[in-house]
Amino acid sequence: MLNIIFMRNFICIVIGLLVSQYSLAQSVDEAVQKVRDRYYRINGAGVSLSRQDIEEATYYFEEGRIAIVKVPTSEGRYEFYYDYDDRSGYYPYFIYFESKDKSRRPDLRLYYQDKMQLAMYKENQDEIPLDMYSRPEMANELLLKSMNYLHAYRNNSISLRSAYEARMKGVKQQVASLNSHIVKIDTISDNSYEDEGGGYDGEIHYLNAAGEVVKKYVYGGGEHGGEHNITYFDRKHSVYQLEQKSLWAPMLLSVNASETFYEAGQAFIAKNYETYGASSVKYLEESNGDFLYDFEEVTPAIKILADPARLRTARFAGTYKAAYDLGPGGAADLLIYPETDHSVLFFIYLNRGAPSHNMGEMYGRVELDGQRGFLYRQPDYQDEPCGWEVVFGDNGTLEISSRDGQQGCGFGFGVQADHEYQRVSSDIPQSFEPMQRGVMHFNNAENWKY
Repeated sequence: MLNIIFMRNFICIVIGLLVSQYSLAQSVDEAVQKVRDRYYRINGAGVSLSRQDIEEATYYFEEGRIAIVKVPTSEGRYEFYYDYDDRSGYYPYFIYFESKDKSRRPDLRLYYQDKMQLAMYKENQDEIPLDMYSRPEMANELLLKSMNYLHAYRNNSISLRSAYEARMKGVKQQVASLNSHIVKIDTISDNSYEDEGGGYDGEIHYLNAAGEVVKKYVYGGGEHGGEHNITYFDRKHSVYQLEQKSLWAPMLLSVNASETFYEAGQAFIAKNYETYGASSVKYLEESNGDFLYDFEEVTPAIKILADPARLRTARFAGTYKAAYDLGPGGAADLLIYPETDHSVLFFIYLNRGAPSHNMGEMYGRVELDGQRGFLYRQPDYQDEPCGWEVVFGDNGTLEISSRDGQQGCGFGFGVQADHEYQRVSSDIPQSFEPMQRGVMHFNNAENWKY
């Protein structure tokens, strides 16, 4: 079953690559011009950027969001330029490397279409052709670097980071102890399908002297990649889980992995690794641990899975209502859930009240800089985007203001989120129920479709 799912995903990715190559051929000039317009605007005299230095990198922010990261090194200067999408988060649209020794290494420029789709790659002033079977190796390395600096910034802002690191260290010590007490291996299944391109899958259980399963290993794959899942147990409670998937296709070697740490069977933190095709991530011929690849060059994205009340944004959590009377049947109800130290999840329900009772609802994420954040969304069925400025006050207040010309939020006629809100409960909401969707849980936001 694992092999079938993996091959289905592989086929979808290959089709996507073919489609993307066709679209690239149609719009490279347009994409490059769009990047240049963004570059000159953000570096223009009329743009005010704040900055923050973290180790060797300098982060520049526009309206609370990362716009540029500059990193000087012994070999030259890296500059990474970022866009932001409410659904996907940050992604680069331009990467520039200025070499100190151009005789040994050229300047590099990477121009992207939306969502990290490479449109043009230049060495010095020479454009390097892109096709299904040829991709400059440094393109993937630079993309990985750009995402590493994003993850480093977000990881650096985690509340009580040292406490979480100590808890993860304790879990790894527990895993080592479980491994040392394994006395029996039980091969549940081990299958190969040579007539299907060398496909395989299987499951192995590792038991201690008491006959308890302390480690479960499930694997599968084929000639274009594979995946495996390892879970450790202590008295039937999950302790640690590792998932890893590798995929090979023309122009693409992708490895994704995640670690999830548990206490008393409850997941409290996850670390996600993605290679973006970088060749610096090497396969380990002899691994002493459970990882099959060396992720030394990858900065993982860390996500807190428990204890939302300990996050910095917990002070904004709760249920809000419009701070003034909306009339008969009117409503402006808002739920705020602390997701990370710098983002909140929300659900809003609006009703214009009598006589029309036009309504609307929305759920999603707002990235925050201190007490202020911005939301931008372009619904497929709207001509204009939806853009909000969200400001939290010091006394349980919240204000939403639509930005000029950005009111295409998909609500009913005459319905807007622009209100002053007052918090009526500080309890952290756990779920919400949008129309025609059923109950949705804030702690499962990665499965949202909006």
